Amino acid sequence: MLVITECFCKVSRFPKNISRIILAGASAALVICLTFLTDLGALKMFVVLSATIALIKLCYRISFHESLIIMEMSFTIMSILPESLVTALMSFLYNGDITNTIGNIVIPKWELYVFSILFRCICLAAAYYLLRNFRYCLQQKDALVLTVGFLLAFSVSFASAYGYLNLQREDTLILDLATSVLGVYFIMQFLYTKNVSFLREQEQKDKMQIAQLNRQFNYYQKKLRDEEKVCSVYHDMKNHLLVLEGKLQLPKQRQ
Repeated sequence: MLVITECFCKVSRFPKNISRIILAGASAALVICLTFLTDLGALKMFVVLSATIALIKLCYRISFHESLIIMEMSFTIMSILPESLVTALMSFLYNGDITNTIGNIVIPKWELYVFSILFRCICLAAAYYLLRNFRYCLQQKDALVLTVGFLLAFSVSFASAYGYLNLQREDTLILDLATSVLGVYFIMQFLYTKNVSFLREQEQKDKMQIAQLNRQFNYYQKKLRDEEKVCSVYHDMKNHLLVLEGKLQLPKQRQ
């Protein structure tokens, strides 16, 4: 989340390192507390999402809809997409047997954790490559469209996590596949919105350049008219002097 936030947010409320420490430290502390000190299961996802938006707003000077987009992008790349895709893949490879039972405790196989971490690293590297030079201004209507796509992916992901964590259901393959598809759809939707924002800004820059060229053209047109008036006055004065010179008869008077 910190890496993705750094790509989006350029102005921090505190010194940059302090904002990083607050965001990363508070997020890690929250996840640890929710994992080891509560029995919320999948319900902790709502707490994490709300806290993420609050922390981003606390540490950086951005609008609410921009912090919402950052939260959605972070959660999709680092949670929804890796977990669903890896779980679906491992479930397919192991014929649904992706857990081990130790006493009365059921835990996922270690391979699930390893591949999940590796896939997270790949997703994070790809996200950083795509967003490292992000300079576009996303509007509220962009956030609305992206939020609809995120809610679709989140809803199915929550149903899968709730079934596994709260109801102890292991057969979540269909939900995981659906979450993966919706997660990829959200990423593609974001990339499309990014391109639209780029074209929108290019159009705005073109309009500004055209307006500047029009101002310059009007300025030079005015200068040209002024020069023409000066030339006209000069020409009239010259004619008047020639007429006066012609009326003077004596050479001495001409001098």
